[in-house]
Amino acid sequence: MSYRHFSLPAAPATLWNDAVRASEIATTAPWVIALRMTRMMTAGLRPDAQQQADNLRMVSEKVEAFAEAWWAIGWATYVHALGVMGATTTGRPPAAFPYVMGHALRPVHRRVRANLRRLTR
Repeated sequence: MSYRHFSLPAAPATLWNDAVRASEIATTAPWVIALRMTRMMTAGLRPDAQQQADNLRMVSEKVEAFAEAWWAIGWATYVHALGVMGATTTGRPPAAFPYVMGHALRPVHRRVRANLRRLTR
């Protein structure tokens, strides 16, 4: 049985894309935090319904993004293991770290960018 249909990306391009994603998360997340903290402080002790909904969304999004990233890591590790099993015939194992990290960063990156777009409207 061949597992060659599980194609793994080339390491240099994947590392570059992951580095860009990580740097975008690192530069965008502080802006999102600052915008949310400003909104919380201006709402005071009695936030309106919209602010309460945003506070609840802030917490639930983190849980969802973490769960997505966790499952993505598990799936990418599983696919990598299948790739290694198939690579025993070629003699060269595929690079696991870039493949797994790319899958882990995607959900977090997507949420952080969406939050910044939503909060700056």
